[in-house]
Amino acid sequence: MADPVGLAALIISLIALLATTGQLLQQYFATADGFRRCQPSVMGLWAEKTKLRWRWREFRFETIFAIPRIVYEPVPVDTGKAAEIMVGSDNCSLIDTQESLKRSMIYPGWDSYDARKYYSSDELVCWVPLLAQYVRLHNEFWILVHIMVADSCPRLHSQGRDAVQYFPQKPGSVENDTMVPAIQIIQKSWDFMPTDVVRPMASSTVSDVAIMARRLGMVWKSFDPASGLMRAEGNGHVITSSTVRSLGTVLQYSFTSRKNAANCYYIPVREADKLGFGLVEFDHRLFGPKMPRDLDVGSYQGIASTLPLITSDLIGHSSPTGIGSALQELSRLIKSELDFIPGLNDLVPLCSAMLSVTPSTHKDRWLNQIPAPNSYQKGVTYTGAGILAFEKLLREHIIAKSNLASEQSKEVLSCLKCLQSSCGPRWSNEQDWEHWDYRKGDEQGNEVSAKSMVMQYHTQMTEFLQSSNVDYRHLVGEHALMAICSMSDTPDNKLYQNSVSDIHFFVETTMSYYFKCLPHIAAKVSAKSRRWKPDSTLTAEEVEAAWFSMMFRAFCWQRSHVMISDVPPLSSEYWNSKMPVYIG
Repeated sequence: MADPVGLAALIISLIALLATTGQLLQQYFATADGFRRCQPSVMGLWAEKTKLRWRWREFRFETIFAIPRIVYEPVPVDTGKAAEIMVGSDNCSLIDTQESLKRSMIYPGWDSYDARKYYSSDELVCWVPLLAQYVRLHNEFWILVHIMVADSCPRLHSQGRDAVQYFPQKPGSVENDTMVPAIQIIQKSWDFMPTDVVRPMASSTVSDVAIMARRLGMVWKSFDPASGLMRAEGNGHVITSSTVRSLGTVLQYSFTSRKNAANCYYIPVREADKLGFGLVEFDHRLFGPKMPRDLDVGSYQGIASTLPLITSDLIGHSSPTGIGSALQELSRLIKSELDFIPGLNDLVPLCSAMLSVTPSTHKDRWLNQIPAPNSYQKGVTYTGAGILAFEKLLREHIIAKSNLASEQSKEVLSCLKCLQSSCGPRWSNEQDWEHWDYRKGDEQGNEVSAKSMVMQYHTQMTEFLQSSNVDYRHLVGEHALMAICSMSDTPDNKLYQNSVSDIHFFVETTMSYYFKCLPHIAAKVSAKSRRWKPDSTLTAEEVEAAWFSMMFRAFCWQRSHVMISDVPPLSSEYWNSKMPVYIG
């Protein structure tokens, strides 16, 4: 029979051993700093990638976790395919497919028990709902360095889905690159997290955050990342900034309304995003691939530094003396606080490629909104008065030239007449074309929309300019110098100053001046062509035909896009900025 005292001692010893062992294990697991901060209640499904790694030399555990780096990038070749979620792949486009939802580790909806289990937690990091398809927030989140979440707005996944559906990337394209939100999965160690950080942080860049805010329908009231002064609001949302020691800028998000103003469907291409920074990317089909920079129309300093790209004889060489007087006049007009400056905003449709795309059916959404690159009115080529004046003056020009009128000038006039007869007064009205109906219009009796017709004419004019002997850069440059100086180089200057309040009369007067200066433009372009190519035989008629095509192309471009006004552009220095930002 066992000794009761010995048995009791054995039991007590076992209990003590277990307690000691538990304390020892607790101490070892306690060395895994940050492990409790990477649980499902904090990271959702991303917690599945959290693991402990034993470090023998230090005799402790290290916490390894995964976070996303949120960026905007061109649509990859394998978008929407299983290859995107292959083991070892670090990138995933957020396009609302089963594969991308799985790879980005979020639930497809918020109505299931499992989804509510994670997404209703007050401890959840804000970048998890940011990645989700739909968001129902009931509290405020602290967002580290510039990332924002907007309730009832298009989520990142739905943004990517619409971009892929309506703006498919053409294979091998180097222009109009469709930009979709994407993540790069990064493995991190908690050992290198600052002591002030209490939750895992995702990352991004200043440029990507700025684009994201605009696409979510928000407006930056203050955007100075270097100083940490940032405030974005709009579409029922507000983001304010504060500075946290050892972290940098922290943004706090709150919502004031659950209604979506439906104003955040911007054209999802790189060129449109650039416009939000005041930058106009040149149409490489017309300007060639060697343009070293974009045209900066967001500020006077930007214009002064980039206008020589199109006004100089050679790219990168010193500009002619004519640009000095043009910039002087431009500075005077900007200081006088005029909001309609001839030649300034017309540079956008003259230099840019077509950013919108033709809908395949009348049921497709026609995404045509773009951010305005500056705060001035949209230009002579935007107004209905400009269209009517251009058609009238072109008709008079052809009549005056009689048999000497070029075939291209007659073709442009024919296109204008066709649009006027097919579209009626809508062609010459400044309004959104979102609700234009399809109608039978082609030779086979197929339904053709007015927007499709306009975009076809834009393509037609572009192809003509490509085949023309006229150097398009020289043509745009001489037109820009003439247009900017149009308010000072004419005896009718007082008439211009008195007619600024009457935009229609002002535009008609400006267009008349353009036609009056056309022989001078033709002479300047021909002279540049001879300096560029001594054996050039460029005639005035060829330059005039190219100018008519250029102007009509600009009218078509303006009718194919809706610029969101009253939203100032961000500083161009932050475009493509790789300044790192973090999301907590």
